[in-house]
Amino acid sequence: MPTQDPDPVAPSGVVPGPQPRAASPRPAPPPWPCWAPILRWARTRSESRLRWSLFGPFALLMCASYYVIVHVAAASGRVGWDPTTDLDRWLPAVPIALMPYLTHVLYYPACVVRCPPGEPGTRALIGLLQTLVQVALISFAVFLFCPAKVDLRDPLQDPLLASHPLLARAFACLHALDPPFNAWPSLHISHTLVALLFIQYYENRKVVRWCLWCAWWLLAASTLLTKQHLVFDGLTGAALGLGAWYWGARRYCRASSSPIAPAD
Repeated sequence: MPTQDPDPVAPSGVVPGPQPRAASPRPAPPPWPCWAPILRWARTRSESRLRWSLFGPFALLMCASYYVIVHVAAASGRVGWDPTTDLDRWLPAVPIALMPYLTHVLYYPACVVRCPPGEPGTRALIGLLQTLVQVALISFAVFLFCPAKVDLRDPLQDPLLASHPLLARAFACLHALDPPFNAWPSLHISHTLVALLFIQYYENRKVVRWCLWCAWWLLAASTLLTKQHLVFDGLTGAALGLGAWYWGARRYCRASSSPIAPAD
């Protein structure tokens, strides 16, 4: 009775058989239902108009909710703990650092502008906005239930007296709009870091990427030099931002193509 030969060996020396499939990126969650009215309304509009229509409600909601939350926290006057360190007290107050501090507002529209064309870019933008909302909700919960007050504004008084009156007025407006009960995790750091990583994801030019990171580090330093935040706030904000990027916004950037417009 003839014996069965063993499986032949391929010329490469690999025994033929089923090969493991390459791991595909984990699918990103679908867009939240709240985007559906905008997607339906703007599906016949230009891509640019669609994206700004998505960004507009996000920006309004973020500004309004932030204002309400920090003022509610300030009205309660409750301080959960004090993360101030000797390094925070040692760092000087530099009023002109307000200029890079205010550049955080540019990171949001920059993400809209830098999105790649087509549905994958719009999907990535929606994922980014959803991630930023989730980061804000985490921060708002901390502001309300475990608040920490940034109580280092007194060192600003003497430098402001020697500064231009417009700079003093700018700080007065900032302090009125932004009570010091939003210390950690710093939304200034977490939101801009997520936005920076989003922009960098689609940017291949090394010089531009280097400039973006220099601008972000200048912004991060300004949160300390304006006495708006503490070192602990920046560290926790950076940790939150990195986690939100890797487990949130980045998944939408890597997701395979699929329709995002809601069904009629």
